[in-house]
This record gives sequence, C-alpha cells and structure tokens, in this order.
Amino acid sequence: MTYEFKYTIDGEKVSEKEFLKLSRAQKNKGVPNLSRSDHWRQHESIGLACHPLQAKEFNERAKKAGLTGIHYRESDGMAIVTSRGQMKKELKHRGFHNNDDIS
Repeated sequence: MTYEFKYTIDGEKVSEKEFLKLSRAQKNKGVPNLSRSDHWRQHESIGLACHPLQAKEFNERAKKAGLTGIHYRESDGMAIVTSRGQMKKELKHRGFHNNDDIS
C-alpha cells in the first residue's frame, strides 16, 4: 500500500515545494519566542504575585535589593516584570526556581 501525500493551503492543492516554502514563512507568525531576549515584553507573573496588602512592602524590598525591573501592582498584587534578567534576579532574591524557564 502506498500513500499519496497531498499538500493543501486554504483548501488549494499545492506542490510539496510550495507548501514547505509557505509553511516555513508562516511558522510561529505572531507567536513570540520567549527564549529570545528580543521577543521579551513586559510580563505579568502570577507565580511571583503577592497579596495586595503586601504589594507596597514587596516594592520596597525590590527597590532595596536593586531590582528596578519589577513592580507589584497594589490593586491585585500581580508582579510586573520588564525583562527575563530581572525575573531571574527576583526569583533568586526570593529563593524561587522557575522549572519552565529554558535558560
């Protein structure tokens, strides 16, 4: 038994060469690669969040530790981090480890 591979894009049959060319061009289009620093954007961390009543204290601790890229929102305690480097420094400062980080 042989299998015939058919390549389609938006319902139209295309050659394998066309399919591979277009699929490579569309690969991860619009999806940031967080492993690259140039794709990192401001990040809201639930894992680093604190109770809203503690946000002011956590902001003061971060400032004393020299962590300028992290801020705790006082409305909900969410940690706002501006870079991966600042995230790693805050994790180390608080004694946490991120098992999901690839670096």
